Amino acid sequence: MKKLYALLLVVVMLAASLVACNDNNTNSEPTDQSKGNESTASVGEASEAVSEPENAGCWLPEKTWNTTLTWATAYNEEDSTSDVRYYEIWCEEDLGDIVSQAVVERSRWLESEYGISIEMVYNPKDGVVSYAELCAESDMPLDVITGAAHAIAPTLEKGYFYDFKEINAQYNDGKGWLRLNENYWDQNSMRDYSFANRVFMLTGDICLYDDETTWAMFFNKGMAQEYGIESPYKTVKDGNWTIDLLHEYCKQVTMATGDKLTWVAEDHNKWGMVTQSFDCIMFMMGCGQSMVAKDTNDLPYLRIDEQRNIDVAQKVVSMLIDENFVGFADFYGAWNSGVYDVETQMFANGDALFMPHSMTMLNSQKIKESEVDIGVIPMPKADEIQEDYSSSSNVYGLQMVAVPITNTANLEATLYALEAMAWYGQQYVTPQYYEKVLKLQKFRDEDAEEMLDLIFKNRTYDMAIAYNFSDMIQFYNKLLGGRTTDIVSKFDASRQAYQEAIDNAIATFTQQ
Repeated sequence: MKKLYALLLVVVMLAASLVACNDNNTNSEPTDQSKGNESTASVGEASEAVSEPENAGCWLPEKTWNTTLTWATAYNEEDSTSDVRYYEIWCEEDLGDIVSQAVVERSRWLESEYGISIEMVYNPKDGVVSYAELCAESDMPLDVITGAAHAIAPTLEKGYFYDFKEINAQYNDGKGWLRLNENYWDQNSMRDYSFANRVFMLTGDICLYDDETTWAMFFNKGMAQEYGIESPYKTVKDGNWTIDLLHEYCKQVTMATGDKLTWVAEDHNKWGMVTQSFDCIMFMMGCGQSMVAKDTNDLPYLRIDEQRNIDVAQKVVSMLIDENFVGFADFYGAWNSGVYDVETQMFANGDALFMPHSMTMLNSQKIKESEVDIGVIPMPKADEIQEDYSSSSNVYGLQMVAVPITNTANLEATLYALEAMAWYGQQYVTPQYYEKVLKLQKFRDEDAEEMLDLIFKNRTYDMAIAYNFSDMIQFYNKLLGGRTTDIVSKFDASRQAYQEAIDNAIATFTQQ
């Protein structure tokens, strides 16, 4: 997948020179010229600027568009919890790190080589999707948006966004400018989020926050040694990293400093794992269990009551509500009451063996200041029968690109730009991000690099979570809140509402 490819670029191509792509064509109308040659990437050291391609080797024929795309994103510098959400699409000024430098170079390359610039609309009132709807209703210019999967997907039934497959076929003699089968486009997200073979949102190397929101299991290497636990790295490599083994390890680590375990970081209680409600979905995805699957017509159907899903869910929930060993933040207060910050602080203090979270955790000041030697491994499998480790992303943050129907004059240039940006992202931006994650964060061993490859290699998605049919994203939270593993009864209570929502969506998408 794209992270493995990026790592190979970093290791193999340090000495490679950049090969020609194209010269700037100053004609106001786009004209086809020769294609560029294949390229290799040169990645500088962390302190160096990214080498700008003389000619990037992009497959796209030379065209000069002389246009500016209006692009809305939900984030800005002030409210972003991670640097890259602010500048992952377009950056005009080096912000002092290797990743922003790479995005700056992509921005300059797109403008100088193809005559395409981008005017960003940051953090529009009421959210980026509402802004797209407002533009459609008010005939305001808007060409592209970047937003969370959970924000975009539920609104697709309204018809405000194009199907990429349909509009792409209108250009380049029917072949289109988007090569959607290339691995710089996230193939699994297209497979899992498409509806009736229609693709309304994309992610991949054009973005960075899809990687930042990828879930993994972080662990305290010193505590693992202290309690005589086999190296989690070895366990993963041997194929034995499962939910049952995780629960067993958690049971080996517990200590109350007072009469009972408390959710106060300063008390320094010891936990086998600290966790929170969204982790349940991520555990299920790690076990290969989505709430919906799709039939041969690419239409969703419920599978919560399939026996395999029931068995795995009962195992996961039983572990998460085992309060003697697992610290479940939501049992101590609402999600926005500060209990999640306490969770992170406990792990940063060295008081928990395991903590599942997205890569964004590494940006936390608590983690940056921590003296804990942190390791990273994939989410556990359901059992040893499961063949591959799997991961997923937080749909509240997973960034997707969508093109609103307000884009008419710039539609072809937009598709062309998206392809160029995704291609360039794989060549030059993603490798810098990968280096940042591998070398500039808390991982101090070579095993972590191999684990990151596993984590990013098989990232899958649950359509039910993004489209959120009748609030399905809360299904497992209801089990956890009731401290029950009775998944069948909980599902029976909501089955009709879920099915009606899915049926309505199917009717809409098949009739559009």
